This record gives sequence, structure tokens and C-alpha cells, in this order.
Amino acid sequence: MPVTRVGLLVVLMGLPGFAIADSGANRVASERYIARAFKEAAFNPHAFLETEIVARYGAGDVHKTQYFVEHRYWDPGSGLAAIVSVDAEPALPYRIASEITIVAKDVGVPSANVQGLGTIDLFGVRVGDDQAAAQSVAKRKHGSQSVRTKLLGEPCTQLMFFASEAETNTFYKYYLKDGHVVAMAIGLTD
Repeated sequence: MPVTRVGLLVVLMGLPGFAIADSGANRVASERYIARAFKEAAFNPHAFLETEIVARYGAGDVHKTQYFVEHRYWDPGSGLAAIVSVDAEPALPYRIASEITIVAKDVGVPSANVQGLGTIDLFGVRVGDDQAAAQSVAKRKHGSQSVRTKLLGEPCTQLMFFASEAETNTFYKYYLKDGHVVAMAIGLTD
């Protein structure tokens, strides 16, 4: 029986130490962009491209505004949703995720790819925590501001701040309502 290239490749892949160079597709498929952004409190090593987000999580429930395209993903297990806001102005291959929000609301398309949103925190604070925890974090950070706003049409208080005076490229937000954190976000300044 002749050995084919495919057959040889399958045999070689089973050998210890053999690896095929990653074209990037495997990395995108396994990358947890949303969890990583909150864990590192940054977009590392770069701002995530919309194409990377969609390749990893699917298109989700897409909402378009004048300036943004939102990809919404709901995690039924935690009751939380992730909203990835992308600048709509650049051409598609160059669009970046400018803000990622985790919110206690069942918006978006149920997605198995975003399971575990309830385990994500921002500086030790999770959605559902007491607002005092978020206020304590914001007070220790740079440029903390508190404003009344609406989140998905509902009134709430938004705390926005930066990690330090030297680091103002990335902003952080907690949204507070009825004494609890109802959402949190990480985003890039213009």
C-alpha cells in the first residue's frame, strides 16, 4: 500500500515533538480575547481586530450605529452578555475593537464561545458585586469620574477611570444600579 502525503502527515503528527507551523487560524480559534482583555486590563499585544473577534466568537447579534458596529454575545450559563464595540469608520480588515462591555442582561445571540463570563473581573470586581467594591477601585485609580448615563436604554451611574496618570490609552468603566455593578467595560481612547 503506497504511503500518501496525507497519510505520512497523520503519522508524523502523532510523533512526540512534531508540530505544524500555526498559520494563525488555530490561535484565533482558541484565543479568549474577551477574558484576556479583562484579565490583563489591556488589549495585549495589540487592539483586537474585528475579523479576529468574529473568527473566534462568530458575528453574534450585530447592531449598527453611526459610529460603531456592536457584536453582542449572550452567555446563558452566567446570564451575562459581552458587547464588543468596533469602530465603523475604517475599512473592514482594519476595524478594531474599541470597547468590550460585560453586562448583566440577556442581549445578543446565545453563544457557547463566550461561556464563563461570570468568572471575568476587572481589578477584582465582577458584575453583580456590591457597588462599594467598584467605587473603592475607581477612587484608587487616575481621573475617576462619576456620571449619570444610560446603558442599553436603562439609567445607571457610570464610573470611568484610567489605571494611572501615565496610562491614559485604556479606560475602564463600571456601571452601577440599585447598589450593584450591572456592567463593566474596558476600552481604548481615541
